[in-house]
Amino acid sequence: MAAVFRRFVVVLAVLLAMSTSVGAADASFAGVASGSLTMSSEPGDWVGQGGSYSLATPDASFSTHSDGRTALIRASTGGQDWDLSFAAPTGRLLQPGTYTGASRFAGEGEPGLSISGNSQGCNAVTGSFTVLSATYGPYGYLQTFHATFEQHCEGLGPALRGEVDVTSSPAPQAVAIHLTLDPVVHLVRGGGAAVRGTVSCNQPVNYFVPISVMVTQTKKVTTSGTNFGGVDGCDTTPKSWQITVWSDYRPNFDVGTATLRADTSMSDDFYSQYFDFNPSINASDSLTQSLRVTNG
Repeated sequence: MAAVFRRFVVVLAVLLAMSTSVGAADASFAGVASGSLTMSSEPGDWVGQGGSYSLATPDASFSTHSDGRTALIRASTGGQDWDLSFAAPTGRLLQPGTYTGASRFAGEGEPGLSISGNSQGCNAVTGSFTVLSATYGPYGYLQTFHATFEQHCEGLGPALRGEVDVTSSPAPQAVAIHLTLDPVVHLVRGGGAAVRGTVSCNQPVNYFVPISVMVTQTKKVTTSGTNFGGVDGCDTTPKSWQITVWSDYRPNFDVGTATLRADTSMSDDFYSQYFDFNPSINASDSLTQSLRVTNG
């Protein structure tokens, strides 16, 4: 029973680990409200080929992605396509400050930096960057990002220097869900416990919302049971639900008191897709209460 119960309750865990290579898998990019990128390449720099570059909306297109640790930015216009990646050291958030000793892949105590474009990239990177400002929405969604950077390819002297400043489209509100339990549990014929409550969401959700209920009652012995149900969609108006729980083993439930645990978990579609479902982002709620059991 416990194993079944655990399978039905999804524990949300937002990962703070992502590859720092631009264009990495498991990243869906968001559009921007505004963006600009300027770069100056010294002669001998492999990526910039000694040129100067300036891209800005609305003539250029930008897109962004982040998990709070890594900021990925794409910029393109008229035959130019640039990918930029900035990452804090492992286990840290990417916040304003100067990051020195950067390499292509972030690690313990080592930030990550990778600027590539127009079919030119570095196998190995040395460099630094300064995050001038960074703000985030739910789950690390990149809302604004402004940084300067200096990159050297393959440990060579020629540098690519630049500045990027983007404001992404507004972060959608994360889905939130709320459960309640009625204060009284009613017995049904045969010893089942009819549990009632409500479920509501902070925004319309047009798919099935699963709910699991466990009832535990102790008298001379302990008896318990679990059952599952749910409702078709929810919104800000609480929607009623009822789930009848039967004891797994005798004795059946009886009048008195019982401990109830109710759980729900459902996908936040936007943020799950933002992370390409790796991880899947879920809104969840759980409550445990001691309630009175009466004859129906």
